[in-house]
Amino acid sequence: MKGFSKNKVMNILRFIDWIIQLPDEHVVKYNETLQAIEQEKKMTYITSIERLGMKRGLEQGRQEGEAEMLLILVNQKFHRVPKKYQEMIRTADAKQLKTYVKRILSAESLEQLFAVF
Repeated sequence: MKGFSKNKVMNILRFIDWIIQLPDEHVVKYNETLQAIEQEKKMTYITSIERLGMKRGLEQGRQEGEAEMLLILVNQKFHRVPKKYQEMIRTADAKQLKTYVKRILSAESLEQLFAVF
């Protein structure tokens, strides 16, 4: 947004955020775009390696958050999370975490939740 002060841009973005409720799957892209705008104000060029690093950092942060939330759910449902299962959750890839989350409501035991099908 050339010609606008940083404060004016932030006010416009806050207004947009207030008016438009984005679906969860678009929030990450929106935030990435905001970061890109902020970076553009600070530096003229972001290398492709830097952009890739930013994307990986966001993905890793999201995956770690999902793992922590799953640990909370497992602990709430089964009143314990043995170290073995904590490690399985923390080292799971995004696909496996999604599988565990889908199973959490129907699983009757930790073994059933973490079973390999």
